[in-house]
Amino acid sequence: MVRVALFNYMIGNTDYSVPGRHNVKIMMPNDLTKELGVPIPYDFDYAGIVDASYAVPAEGLKILSIKDRYYMGSCANKEVIPKILEEFMAKKEELFELISSFEYLSEKENWEMRDYLLEFFEMAESENFIEINLLSSCE
Repeated sequence: MVRVALFNYMIGNTDYSVPGRHNVKIMMPNDLTKELGVPIPYDFDYAGIVDASYAVPAEGLKILSIKDRYYMGSCANKEVIPKILEEFMAKKEELFELISSFEYLSEKENWEMRDYLLEFFEMAESENFIEINLLSSCE
């Protein structure tokens, strides 16, 4: 759940709900007695990284633009956030390479997506990032 919330924060997506199954599928293991389901987010046209011309923030959120990030995760697992954030930081160059090598993006779209992600990674490296940017808005 933390990984899904942090991923959606990274890409600027607030158009999802795990409990409401909105733009999220729950993949269930074959043996339901051993593992929980895994939430898989999809449909990112309202994400800031995509920046679709028709996308607007959901009502009730304290953001003015889909380019504004808003953490929609739970505070209950706040001790897990630093570990998941480390995973994201370790994938930084791989993400940039994936975007750079994606042939269907224009050069402008490529730069805009990388700049958007770079903003996230720079914020994530700052002191008190978790407290200021995530825990201040989580439920």
